[in-house]
Amino acid sequence: MKSLPDWTQKVRAWREKYEAMIAPEWRGSLEKQIIVFEFDPKMTATAGQYRGHLTHSIKLSPWMQEREAEETFAHEYAHFCAYLLYGEIEHGFFWRSFMTCFGHTAEVTHRFPLGTRCILVGIDAKLAEAEEKKEAEK
Repeated sequence: MKSLPDWTQKVRAWREKYEAMIAPEWRGSLEKQIIVFEFDPKMTATAGQYRGHLTHSIKLSPWMQEREAEETFAHEYAHFCAYLLYGEIEHGFFWRSFMTCFGHTAEVTHRFPLGTRCILVGIDAKLAEAEEKKEAEK
């Protein structure tokens, strides 16, 4: 039986991978920042979300494959870099530049369907139980 990856380690590795692609003079500013990361099972239409100002957070939908999760992380991490280094909050020039630097296409929306199989252990069953409970209460 194939074991599922430790997502904390995966996300840390993705961040380190993308930080290493950024010029050293900027890297220090990024490395000092704490990013709160989470998979949010309620995200069934959006693949990811970055929020930043005083604190920084990246949320990803767990309803995608690992390759898609990394691509979405890169998208949101590019938002973090563009905001922190240049004050850009949209899908502008700096965001596109970071996406290119990270080796991904600078697309605003994902082109993959969010699936019905969750990449987190046990989430499928818990959500199914919650849905059944809601239906039973009606």
